[in-house]
Amino acid sequence: MTATAQVSISNQFAVPFAYTSPSDNPPLGGGSNSARCIRAFFSVTATQVDEMNVLLTDVGLFGGVQTIFVDNSANATASLTLLFRGTNQLISCAKASQGYYAVMGSPNQLDVVGASTGTLNNIPVWFINVPMTPIVYAS
Repeated sequence: MTATAQVSISNQFAVPFAYTSPSDNPPLGGGSNSARCIRAFFSVTATQVDEMNVLLTDVGLFGGVQTIFVDNSANATASLTLLFRGTNQLISCAKASQGYYAVMGSPNQLDVVGASTGTLNNIPVWFINVPMTPIVYAS
């Protein structure tokens, strides 16, 4: 049987998300419907998945998640696979890489399961409510 853990979600950020404090990040274009993202950290093993199931309005995102940025660049041993329940979209970020991925998800809810064949600790994933060009960078 696979064990389940809860994903750690940090504060929301305005896009671009290079800043460190939400108070430093007014929404782009102003208002609550502007480009925003939240950062979550996934920790998984071959026998334990990480789950995140939140209403987007509860974390300050409006209009659904359209893009994710996954930073698996510091991990040279295993890929991170994310399953978006509802659409059954699978996104896999290879070991030692990072990138932007287009998402087909619910407009109201984030219901995501992270899994891996190896052990991954605190892999950051940004959930972004605007479309961005998909691209993957090898480290």
